[in-house]
Amino acid sequence: MYILTVELNQDRMVLESHIRNINDADKLNEYYRYLDCRSIDMATIDVNGHPYDVVCDGEALLRNPLIPSLYISDAQVFFGNLAFVKIDEEGASVGLEREDMIRLLDFVDRQKESLYRWTEKKIRQEQERVAIHNREECEDGDSKFWRRDAG
Repeated sequence: MYILTVELNQDRMVLESHIRNINDADKLNEYYRYLDCRSIDMATIDVNGHPYDVVCDGEALLRNPLIPSLYISDAQVFFGNLAFVKIDEEGASVGLEREDMIRLLDFVDRQKESLYRWTEKKIRQEQERVAIHNREECEDGDSKFWRRDAG
């Protein structure tokens, strides 16, 4: 059964896409191996009218650093390594066919720009939050200093 994985290359700190051939009878352990995780979650996404399951690390939000890997919308961002599988008419996860691989590789590539913009926005928001916190802390410290000095 063929799947597409999006994996973080730790040495180069980049996301890489890979086509993997996994053993359907042992797919849970294969997911653990390729996603480098101990538990998985699944979510369904639509790519150009075709449903796919995204298999992701169930503990990705607990990792440090927190690495976003796929942006769908502000409400749906995936973190850590991912795997994509096709959904058949009965709703079961099945292997990807050639046209699915092409569609998903193109989708993941197109989503990278959105992922970068979302990540930059989150970094700016965090920097602003820290700056406001530091400014408030400094102002509180100044007023305490002056009160102590005046008394």
